[in-house]
Amino acid sequence: MNENITENAIDLGRVFGFLRRKLLFIIASALIITFIGAALSFFAVKPVYLSKAEVVVNISDGTGGGLVNPEAFEKSKELTGVLSEIVLSSEYINPVVEKIGQQIPGLTYEKILEMTEVEIVDGTQIMAISVKSTDPEISLALLNEIMDLLPEAVAKTADGAECHVVTRPYQVNGGSPVERSHVSVIVISFVLGLVGSVFVLTLFCIFSGKGDEQPGKNSEGKIGSAG
Repeated sequence: MNENITENAIDLGRVFGFLRRKLLFIIASALIITFIGAALSFFAVKPVYLSKAEVVVNISDGTGGGLVNPEAFEKSKELTGVLSEIVLSSEYINPVVEKIGQQIPGLTYEKILEMTEVEIVDGTQIMAISVKSTDPEISLALLNEIMDLLPEAVAKTADGAECHVVTRPYQVNGGSPVERSHVSVIVISFVLGLVGSVFVLTLFCIFSGKGDEQPGKNSEGKIGSAG
């Protein structure tokens, strides 16, 4: 038992010694992978921009207490759930395509569906609509068109229904990309380069028997002679 523990400890020491001698190789590999990651970040991966807006949907109970009456409040929440699906329907999106499709080549219902997300704030009748695009102006333009059609869609869905803008369309992060940060890509690439290099060299050391150049050790990594 003690012999096995000693042998394992010596093996670990052999691996660490081998990695220490290959430190320059590990750093060089990490830098190369970092350079590749940075190049992909700058030239291959396009930044993604996000525009967002929020509206509150209300259906009146006819007494002026639409936001106070519990029954009207529940109906408003149900209506918000219905609208979140209507906003993503072809009947609602196709007019957007027809209106600004000529300004944005290749714009289709399917493409807008991929770019658009509708969420309901838990326990409320507030609906958040967001549009992602590799072009910040397209993101904002599409969201504005979707918002312009929303009051009409709400009015058609239920009698006495209306919506009010809580947050006007705006570009998240002040117009900066919400996806793909050069700094994060570079850091991640460097870390992956380090970890990958250490992993490969560790396997090489274990399975090839390398790293036994230390005096007084045989090819098995044990101290003493083979007798």
